[in-house]
Amino acid sequence: MLLPELKLRRDKIRSLMAQQEIDAALIACNVNLIYTYGRVVSGYLYLPLNAPARLFIKRPNNIEGEHIHPIRKPEQLLDLLKECGLPIPARLMLEGDELSFTEYNRLAACFPETEVLPCGTALIRKARSVKTEIEIEMFRRSGIAHAKAYEQIPSVYRPGMTDRQLFAIDIVTKAGFADNFMGATQKAKFIGHGIGLEINEMPVLAPRMKQELEPGMVFALEPKIVLPGIGPVGIENSWVVTAEGVEKLTLCKEEIVEL
Repeated sequence: MLLPELKLRRDKIRSLMAQQEIDAALIACNVNLIYTYGRVVSGYLYLPLNAPARLFIKRPNNIEGEHIHPIRKPEQLLDLLKECGLPIPARLMLEGDELSFTEYNRLAACFPETEVLPCGTALIRKARSVKTEIEIEMFRRSGIAHAKAYEQIPSVYRPGMTDRQLFAIDIVTKAGFADNFMGATQKAKFIGHGIGLEINEMPVLAPRMKQELEPGMVFALEPKIVLPGIGPVGIENSWVVTAEGVEKLTLCKEEIVEL
């Protein structure tokens, strides 16, 4: 992962931290480590508000570089921060919605004089909801690769294949299914959601959601009808919000493909 890209992502988190007067974040969950460091490791990324990030790593043990420090257990963190000349944070953010109860309490106990806040999950998800230019370009390239693969379906289909072998479903050609939109007896309360490092991210496209769409957000729009006794029939496309509107990232043709 390019260092300028990682710095951009970290600075997005720092900007949100500053709004809540948070001095530092301790990041331990895999998806957020990928976002802030570029890969999964066993360890912790310490992200101060006004200093370079530090990686305290248990495994693998062959990663070296500036601001990278080996660690055996989280109880060493306080002493390592002091050795690095970093101040002990007055307010520290943890990933409260993702860490286990035991791990959260263990990490919090490592900072006995610090106010530990559980808001890390929500704050980092908000930062991740607006994509960088590199992330958007990765979505575009993925859309191109997806379209090329989709074009190969007729050539690989063989009579007798089941939907487990080729994601086929019964096709309904008639309109007039308003009562079945987004469900039959139990309707989904949303019509789309953000996508990124995880399948479901912010924002959520639903009537009660008040979050405004911002340029850089990428979301999946998935309207569908559900036919009782048959199943759901729908279409899903990915879109990126731009300053002018939205850009479609899914490039597949939407016509019905007869097999």
